[in-house]
Amino acid sequence: MKPHPAVSPVLLIPFSYESKEIRVIQDQFGNPWWVAKDVCDILGLGNVTNALVRIPDNHKGVNRIKTPGGTQKLNVVDEPGLYRLILRSDKPQAESFMEWVTADVLPSIRKTGKYQETIHDRRRLRHEAASSYKVMNAVLQLIRQNHGKETKFFHYANEAKLVNWAITGEFKPLDRDSLNHKELDLLAKLEERNAVLVGCGLGREDRKMALTQFVTDFKTPMLTEGDAA
Repeated sequence: MKPHPAVSPVLLIPFSYESKEIRVIQDQFGNPWWVAKDVCDILGLGNVTNALVRIPDNHKGVNRIKTPGGTQKLNVVDEPGLYRLILRSDKPQAESFMEWVTADVLPSIRKTGKYQETIHDRRRLRHEAASSYKVMNAVLQLIRQNHGKETKFFHYANEAKLVNWAITGEFKPLDRDSLNHKELDLLAKLEERNAVLVGCGLGREDRKMALTQFVTDFKTPMLTEGDAA
């Protein structure tokens, strides 16, 4: 499948439908292109490739999108392509999803050039994560200073990687711009919790266990809501 020539990503807008993330790319003309996998997950269309077969080439494409696992090539569909996917679904939520798209999201994008509520929430969460990161570093520096120890760059980096490990299972830097709303919220809360644990004098292994449990407790209500839905 070749990328449609009009799909030149200008803005990636992640927003949520019934607690599930759906990513939309706006091209240079302000037109929304929906990540096909996100849409298919909502509509119960398990095989994305099969779902896209009947969509004309001028209504689908491929785009490089940043994800927590790195930059990936993902299938996207434009508005007519989106409607074709919705009509293919026999799931009860297809109708409510169509209504949400047509009555809420698309009018907002056309009117303002972006999905206002989502952009505002993302900026707020990004700011909260940045603030909690500074608090965590300040507490770390203070504790080390009280013990007569200098705090160097790698000390801050290791604390950030510890928090990242609790989210991704990998002890490495994390691209915060690739995180969705829930992940940003979790990141900020983890940094705040780690600051408290550092201030209480807990060692690294104890903090790893505490942060892991915190992630589990944070995600449990989401799983419960998903089961109820």
